[in-house]
Amino acid sequence: MFSTLRGTNVKELTYRNHSYWKNYLKYFPEALRRMDAEKIQEEWWRWGRSDIHLDRYVPTNDVQSPVKAILLHGGGGYSRLLAPYAQSLCEEGHEVVVPDLPGFGLTRADVDDIDYRRWVALVIDLIKREAELSEAPVFVMGASLGGMVAYAVSRNNPDVRGVIATTLCNPEMHDVREAFVRSPWIARYLWPLSRLIPGCVAQRIKLPIKWFGKMKAIANNPDLSLMVSKDKLGGGRCLPLSFLDSIFRLQPPSSLSGDAPVLLIHPAEDVWTPVALSDHFFAGIPGRKFRVILPECGHYPIEEEGLSVMKTTILKFIRSECES
Repeated sequence: MFSTLRGTNVKELTYRNHSYWKNYLKYFPEALRRMDAEKIQEEWWRWGRSDIHLDRYVPTNDVQSPVKAILLHGGGGYSRLLAPYAQSLCEEGHEVVVPDLPGFGLTRADVDDIDYRRWVALVIDLIKREAELSEAPVFVMGASLGGMVAYAVSRNNPDVRGVIATTLCNPEMHDVREAFVRSPWIARYLWPLSRLIPGCVAQRIKLPIKWFGKMKAIANNPDLSLMVSKDKLGGGRCLPLSFLDSIFRLQPPSSLSGDAPVLLIHPAEDVWTPVALSDHFFAGIPGRKFRVILPECGHYPIEEEGLSVMKTTILKFIRSECES
């Protein structure tokens, strides 16, 4: 599948040659550090004018009701930061697909696709693609900014059996905008000024994520946060100014009939997007919904007690929805 890419050095377009992500594993509990990277299948998917990199985890053991889980990273992340969670689900017999969303990881994205709203469009198409490949129920799981994407793509989407999110923050809220950025003045003054810049120009102005993102709060372990902020495939990237604008312009869809149930698993000690911000949006979601707090966990959950609760809760949710 690497041969489908045009004008690129295929030897560079694999995580076998980008091993920085392995440094994150030491921060996880020992049981989640066991990672056979050779078993992660790397794929490429041509979407519009972008080449999307996908990690696929295929289980070797059988379960009674296997599902297909699509995991979505947030801003400053990429597929391999979710590897321990993906591997954990795969070991339970579920297939897992994790894309590098435009702007991050190994994905070669057209500048128009480096847009939060385009992430939603991409994942909708990815869900349709994966649903056509097998009959397994599809669950969408989003971390950080990926949480609201997971919610958005599930609305009135018959291919989605359930939604799981670590955060559900509505960027239309003033408090959420100020929480997202490194300093409130960015949301109060820089963003309104940036909206006066023509879109084609804003796409050309690239800034380090850490200039406007609260990267120091991505984890409650300072060393881990620093590592993410230096990662050239993630938090150490420079992105177009238009990407920040697109985050604030996302309009979460209103709930419709036939919506999938929602499971919010919010980290208890998240200092980037506190629980109260997700609770505000979660309260307005009609239909079946469930809320579980992950004890001791920060925005990027690595703490053993919370991860144990996370795994138990997710598996129970999947089993319940597949049996209903």
